[in-house]
Amino acid sequence: MPCDPHFGSPASGKEVDVALPAGWYPVNGDPAGTQRYWDGDTFTTGPKVDVNARTRSGFAKPNSASKWRMAGPMARLAAAIIDYGAPVIVVLGIASGSGTSIPAMELEAWTNESGLLAAILACYIINQVVLVGLFGVSLGRILVGLRVVNARDRDRPPGLFRALIRAVLQLPTLALTALLFALGKRQGVHDLAAGTAVVYV
Repeated sequence: MPCDPHFGSPASGKEVDVALPAGWYPVNGDPAGTQRYWDGDTFTTGPKVDVNARTRSGFAKPNSASKWRMAGPMARLAAAIIDYGAPVIVVLGIASGSGTSIPAMELEAWTNESGLLAAILACYIINQVVLVGLFGVSLGRILVGLRVVNARDRDRPPGLFRALIRAVLQLPTLALTALLFALGKRQGVHDLAAGTAVVYV
């Protein structure tokens, strides 16, 4: 029930003295952000989390999908170029600064560079799995103004498992994703598989 002195919870023993239509309402004494269902005569449920009132740390826009605008393909492409290029630039920059020789940009020259390749992969995982999974961001998305969210609850980051799925599938499904974008869709194959969406901040 609305947070009003005239309304009490069933646990309080107070009666509700104002007629209200059936629906979900906050009840005095219940935890913040919860509601109970009022059938017109009595409460029929215990307190449940009100998903439309939820706000998450780092996610300033509440009320889930209606408040989020799906990112377009050009913004996503710009973020992807940064995210794929940044690990290479960072690792090669550090290696060059420390005096490590940088191999020529040929496949054969990189076959024995397991250390550099491992470092680039580690940077990619941190950027595309850890940061995306825990916070919904990556370097490219921060610069472009995008965020990766759970498609079913867009007030939440996707989590590490979903972020891993989308990171693994991103390159292998690139052609199909491009086709979906050409058809006007705003989710790539990797998003659909992982249950994620990319939105404007």
